[in-house]
Amino acid sequence: MKTRILCWAVVFGFASAGAQAATFPTSFTFDTVNSAVDITLNLNGSVNLGTGTALGSSGSMTADIEQSGTAPPALGMSNVQGSFDVIDFSTSGGLVSLSFEDVLFTIGLSAGPFLTDGFNPGQIDLEGLDLSIPQGMVIALGNPAYDFGAEPLMFQIGAGVFGTLTETGGPLSYDVRLEIPISFSGSATIDLGTLNYDLQGTLFFDGVKLVPEPGSLLLAAMGTALLIPVGRRLRRRTS
Repeated sequence: MKTRILCWAVVFGFASAGAQAATFPTSFTFDTVNSAVDITLNLNGSVNLGTGTALGSSGSMTADIEQSGTAPPALGMSNVQGSFDVIDFSTSGGLVSLSFEDVLFTIGLSAGPFLTDGFNPGQIDLEGLDLSIPQGMVIALGNPAYDFGAEPLMFQIGAGVFGTLTETGGPLSYDVRLEIPISFSGSATIDLGTLNYDLQGTLFFDGVKLVPEPGSLLLAAMGTALLIPVGRRLRRRTS
C-alpha cells in the first residue's frame, strides 16, 4: 500500500511540476473596430496637417504566451510578429493635402520575452518590441511623395512603454486580449521638403490561446503502468 501511494505521489509530483511553466502559442486578430492610430503631420515644421484616425482594415499577429501554473494571468510573451493594413488616410492643411495609401505596419520579431507584472489584466513591458512601416505610399498634392517600400521606417519601443495582456476562460482554452500603445515620431524627406510625423494610438488584438492536453494524462498512464508490477506482487503475497 505504501509503495502504491509513493508511486502515485511521484506521478502527481511530475504532473504538477510539468504544469508550472509552459509556453502556449496564441493567434491574435487585429481589432479593426477599436484599434486606431492618430496621425499628426507637420510639413517643414510650419504647416500642421492636423490629426486624423487611421482604422485598421485587416491584420493578425502571433505570439507565444508563457505562464506558470494552469490559470491566468500570463507571465510572459515571446516570438511576437504580425502585420496590419490601414485604411487610406488623408488630411488637409491649407493648400497642402496628404494621404497614405496601402500602408502596412509590422510588429516583431523582437527582443522578448516580455514579462508582465503577474496580475490579470497584466501590464507587459514592451521595451525592445520592433515596429516598422515597410509598405505604402505618401501622396502629396496628388503625387507620390514618399515610398515606404523603397525606404521603410523602422522603430523600436523604448523603456517605460507598457501594454495590457488579459486572459479569461480556461482551463484548456483562454480568450486573450492584447493592447499595444503606439507612440513614435520622426521625420522623412519627401519631394516637398521634410515630413515631420507624430503617430499616437492603441492597437487591440484579440485571440485564443489553446493549451495542449495536459501532460499529466501521459504521466498518469506511465504511473499506472509502473503500478501494474506492484499490484501483481501484492496479489502473489496474498494468494
